Formats: sequence, C-alpha cells, structure tokens
Amino acid sequence: MLPGFVGKTADGKITTMGRGGSDITAFLLARCLPAAECILVTDSDGLMTADPKLVKEAHPISQISVRGLMGLADSGTKFLKTKALRFLNDSFRVRIASNLAPSLRSGGTVIKGSFPEAITAKLEGQGPAAMITVTGQGISQNPKILKEILSKITKERTEILGFSANSNSLIIYVPWQRKPRLVNEIHRCVLAHQEMTAMAVRDNLSLITIAGAGFVETPGLVASVSEPLKEASLNIYGIFTIASSIVVAVDWMEREKALRLVKKSLRRYAA
Repeated sequence: MLPGFVGKTADGKITTMGRGGSDITAFLLARCLPAAECILVTDSDGLMTADPKLVKEAHPISQISVRGLMGLADSGTKFLKTKALRFLNDSFRVRIASNLAPSLRSGGTVIKGSFPEAITAKLEGQGPAAMITVTGQGISQNPKILKEILSKITKERTEILGFSANSNSLIIYVPWQRKPRLVNEIHRCVLAHQEMTAMAVRDNLSLITIAGAGFVETPGLVASVSEPLKEASLNIYGIFTIASSIVVAVDWMEREKALRLVKKSLRRYAA
C-alpha cells in the first residue's frame, strides 16, 4: 500500500504533492515496476467529448492522444492535472476507467503517446512563414467574413500555421511559399466588405514552438521566452498560445540564434 499524494522534499521533510499527486505516483510506479498498463479509476466512464453537465449529447471517448488531453487539461478538465502528464512514457499504457464498471479489464479511455518531461523549444516548418494581418471594425465578430477568409485559405490548399484575432484584426500565419495567390484572394475580401479596412504582410518569419507538460502551471514562462530575445535585440513579430504551447514569430535569418537563446533560458525548467 502506497500513499498516493504524500512524499518527501529534497531535505527529507514529509509533504504532500498537491493536486495530481496520486496520478504522479501511479505513473512512476508503472514506470518502475514496470507495468504493461496503468488504470486510473474515477467516478465517470473515462473522458467525454464535452462536459455532460453542459452538453447533453456528450459521449465517451475510447482513446485520446497525450497532446489532445494536454489541451483539455489546460482548459479546465478535472480528469488529470497537466503536471502529472510529464511522467508518462511509452513503456506502459494508460487508461481512465469508471469505479462503477463491472470490470476494469476493458472500457474507459486510453491515453496514447507521451510528452517531453521538460519544457522544450523547436523550430516549426521547413521554410519561412508569412504573417498576414487584416484590420477593420468588428471583423472577428462577423461570421461571414471569417468563413470567407477561411474558405480562401482552404481553396488555396494552404496550411494555417497559426491564427489569432481580436475585435479589430485577424492575424494568419501561413507558409511563405503559399503566400502570393492567397494574399490576392484575401485582399478581394478586404475590398468586398466595408467592415474591413486594409491588410499587411510580413515575410520571412520563423515560428518557434515552446511546449511541455505543466505549461499553464509554470509562472513566468512567457517572460523566460521573451526576455532573452529582448536582451539580444531580436524582435518578436507575433506570439500566441495553442494547447499547452507558446508560439513565437521571429526573423527567419535570426531563427537559430533565437532558438539557442530560448533553449538556454528554458533550462531552469528542466525536469
């Protein structure tokens, strides 16, 4: 019998590991035994497509990737704390099952894959990216405009590397080589809607993605990314978050230098 959330500090003092401590203990035991499967028993039948208290049509999910689960955990799901996910690896399978099930041998939700134990940084894509900015009045609140712009991107078979919006602007990151025709298509949207004012394009950008378990529970992470770039006089042309990651846009020619600086700053969060 092992206490799920009780541990010791580095100097030997008894303490609790906080929320998610029991899950951490289960994952560490599975790694050390080693076990073929780790079953987390809850009062619900695994993960659902939505919160059944909010959505009547919600139904169970048979499996989900760690990255998918990470995004849900950061958005408030109570099944697993993100700090526990860093202790997953590919040596064992994880399944969330109900304590009301007649048997724990099957059913529930299988979590597939693993996640880096430490917060890491990497360059996205094989080539430079372009940032397309569209400005106007209330354009992000106009479904017709959003649909039209997204349909243009789909028509040109262009991958969206990133997307951010507020009430008066849209910013879309796309591969640079797909930019020319897409820019003209989006400009036609600008001319067709009085709510839209103008557009601008910045070329030759590189996107650096910073990701890791416990992302939202790590204070000062954004500063750890931006400060070293500021001190080196490297501009940040855009920054946005996507499911447990920060994406930073920097100059393509400075990408390797920027990546080295960010990685060096992230060493303080090493597992």
